[in-house]
Amino acid sequence: AQDVLVRYTQDERLSGKLPLPRHRMTEVTFVLRAVTTLLTSLKVTAADRVDSSVWSQAIQLFPSLVECVTSTSPQLSEALRETLHLYADLLAPPQRPLADSTPTPARRPEPKDQQLNQS
Repeated sequence: AQDVLVRYTQDERLSGKLPLPRHRMTEVTFVLRAVTTLLTSLKVTAADRVDSSVWSQAIQLFPSLVECVTSTSPQLSEALRETLHLYADLLAPPQRPLADSTPTPARRPEPKDQQLNQS
């Protein structure tokens, strides 16, 4: 996926105003949809059930996706926008269950003279 994204952005810059061939657009759009599917799955799966290498790959793709932002293709821009929006959900802090979010009452320190008497 990353290779396809990197080659696409390089080739698009080199092509200037000429559009890239249709098969290249199809290839990069397919990759974006696959990344979107991956991110959607990560979003609904408990973090402890996902292999760390999958998280690493998803994170490593982000810079290459950002490089695609300069694309002039409306088809690619729409797919890219959808993919990048999913990263926002992954960057949010994890939600805690309500039971864990209740603050634990702080213990009051004992007065010094009570501490001395107990020793």
